[in-house]
Amino acid sequence: MKGFDKALNYAFLLLRYRARSKAEIDSRLKQKKYAPSVREQVLKYLEENNYLNDKEFAYSFAEYSFEKGWGPRRIDFKLKELGISPQLRKQVLDKDFAYNDRIREIIQSKLKYYKSSKPVLSAEKVWQKIAMHLARRGFDYSAISQEMDNLGVRRFEDK
Repeated sequence: MKGFDKALNYAFLLLRYRARSKAEIDSRLKQKKYAPSVREQVLKYLEENNYLNDKEFAYSFAEYSFEKGWGPRRIDFKLKELGISPQLRKQVLDKDFAYNDRIREIIQSKLKYYKSSKPVLSAEKVWQKIAMHLARRGFDYSAISQEMDNLGVRRFEDK
């Protein structure tokens, strides 16, 4: 079957660059206008031969994203974009990623930066900038606030 072989080669080309979810491969095959039956066969072949595994993909993507400094909300949003099911996303995000430790590291790094390069900023402004940075990365505001209180960031000028 010529369509199958061509579609399979295209899927392998995509997988050569990075791991992908089942939905991503299906979407890319759909863009290339492969028939639904061919797409289904390709996906079945890739799953049976362990070239595609959404669970492994989701866990490795989440770990990589966490190392990049992303929070749970941003990771969840990206996994949703990549076609990962809600149940699997919840399972992945429930893994102990030590989000609070990561928040603390980022706060300390930002504090050091603001103390050395922008010492004229008020404590309130520094707190605001750090909180917004963490929120943009997908961390929960209550966790951000708790870690900032623990580190005494609100008393920035006293240190």
